Amino acid sequence: MKKVFLTLLLALAQSGCLAGSLAVDAGNLAKLSAQKRPIAKVVQDPALAPETRRKLELVNEAKRYAAETLGLNVKKNYASYVDVGRPVLSWTLQAAAPLKLEGYSWKFPLVGSLPYMGFFNKEQGLKTKRKLEARGYDALLRPVPTFALPLFSDPVTSCMLQAPDAYLVNLVIHETCHNTIMLKNQSAFNENLCEWVGNQGAIAFAEDRYGADADLTKYARGFQRDAARYTAFISALAAKLNAVYASPLADAEKRERKAEIFRQAKSEYQKLCAAEMETDYFRRYLDFPWNNALVVYSQLYFQDQAVFAQVFQAQAGNLRDTLEFLKGLEQIKTAPVPYLEQWLEGRKQR
Repeated sequence: MKKVFLTLLLALAQSGCLAGSLAVDAGNLAKLSAQKRPIAKVVQDPALAPETRRKLELVNEAKRYAAETLGLNVKKNYASYVDVGRPVLSWTLQAAAPLKLEGYSWKFPLVGSLPYMGFFNKEQGLKTKRKLEARGYDALLRPVPTFALPLFSDPVTSCMLQAPDAYLVNLVIHETCHNTIMLKNQSAFNENLCEWVGNQGAIAFAEDRYGADADLTKYARGFQRDAARYTAFISALAAKLNAVYASPLADAEKRERKAEIFRQAKSEYQKLCAAEMETDYFRRYLDFPWNNALVVYSQLYFQDQAVFAQVFQAQAGNLRDTLEFLKGLEQIKTAPVPYLEQWLEGRKQR
């Protein structure tokens, strides 16, 4: 029975955003879940580090804002806290075909195919990564700070609290957006939408609570601008790669062109970070291998951001009204981005 429960827990873990599909070491996942403590009690502990208490209180404030001001469904998430005892909770592995911007998928019981697999143990992740690379795939192993279980409440982890305040608020609103708006079979759209909502929600929270000139507000706005810069950069990179992959060149020459494109792109991105990036978050991509897996991962989260901004403007800059409108997309039967583009075009012609 215990083995069956852990297998179920593993399968459920696959579907959580940022969970990294913790597909290895379900015992650790269950152990961490059992170690959760209510934040209301944690903050009353006199031995708690002041900075940890401040961050947990910020999470509570962000949750209230998400529910009361933005109308998002917080559920029971982020009501508990777990100290994982290390700076990184887990690692997520993603892979892509070598000559196509097409992600590799893993199949799991109950939840089907997913574009990632996660590991508590980094060495296990690296071992699987090397196996995929030996089969010719591009691969990316990246750290994640939290986990999500659909049938359980998601905790705040000690890893999350290492993030800057504005990004922590962003993360809470992002995950809460997933509880509220979820289009079937549209994982990339859902992630891009919640990425935009997290960015815009963090700005709205900071302005409402602390004012336009507060450091938290400035960071949130800078993060949003950095996200736009990264989105534009990755979109241009993807276009160059797709042109090569679709060309009649022999595979060997395609690989040479690919390698040169990535070398040049990483150099250009390094210059972009030095000259324009306002926050540290997007500089972390310089530490990752630049390959198809990085592009596929980036497109999952950083794509179609402009269309959401245009809908926001069409809703007179009211984020709650924008979210209510976007929730209505759950009822449509067509691709959501073309639908939004047609809706925006229709408004222009009025």
